[in-house]
Amino acid sequence: MICVSVMLALLLGWPIAFGGTDDGGREPRAGARQVTAPAPPKRPKPMPVSFEREGDRPESCASLFQHATRLCPRGGIGAVACQQEAADDWDLCEARGFWPE
Repeated sequence: MICVSVMLALLLGWPIAFGGTDDGGREPRAGARQVTAPAPPKRPKPMPVSFEREGDRPESCASLFQHATRLCPRGGIGAVACQQEAADDWDLCEARGFWPE
């Protein structure tokens, strides 16, 4: 119990004793850098359902998903976001019967 009390006191007292701001952190400190998030990647255009020949079946949602993920960039946060968006579109395609636009 004593150990927990000492750790809590250090946790709460450290910013006060060693450079905590009394303005709630609204003012940046000298030498601080502004960190910005990368711009979101451009979403690939939705794939149209193809009816090229008479009697052709439209592409399945799975094949459209595979094509959409091939259009995603390789590596980085943008790739993960693009793949998650393609997975969301696949779910909507399975539910509604067409690839969302």
